[in-house]
Amino acid sequence: MKRGEDFFTVKDLSERLGISATGVRNLIYARKLPARKWGGRLVVLREDLERFMRSLPPAVPDVDQSRGGR
Repeated sequence: MKRGEDFFTVKDLSERLGISATGVRNLIYARKLPARKWGGRLVVLREDLERFMRSLPPAVPDVDQSRGGR
């Protein structure tokens, strides 16, 4: 992926989000992540990705269970 791109492919998003391509497609098919067909492939516009990312709940820090959650 290059900085400044206006859209991302399923493969780009898979790498960027750290999930499988199937996981990206599932988000698209569930209409949680808007996508468009362009040249026979699914693409997500930068502004749609940014809107999706803002809609996610904040990440919860991982608690180290070996130290009793402290």
